[in-house]
Amino acid sequence: MQAGSKWTLIASLIVFIAFFANVSFGALGNKPVIGDVAEMLTLFISVLLFVTGLLLRERAESTKGSE
Repeated sequence: MQAGSKWTLIASLIVFIAFFANVSFGALGNKPVIGDVAEMLTLFISVLLFVTGLLLRERAESTKGSE
């Protein structure tokens, strides 16, 4: 696996865990740590990092297969 794709997937996981923790905290009846817009941006960044990591991994696999 390409190093860049590994780190973007790990970053995506970390950002998603932060999003999930905020949603879980709010579901328990407490006030969420971040607001609605910041929560939406956190999820968007997580998805963006995930898709970037997948595309980098796919590019590495396709170049490895064509050699």
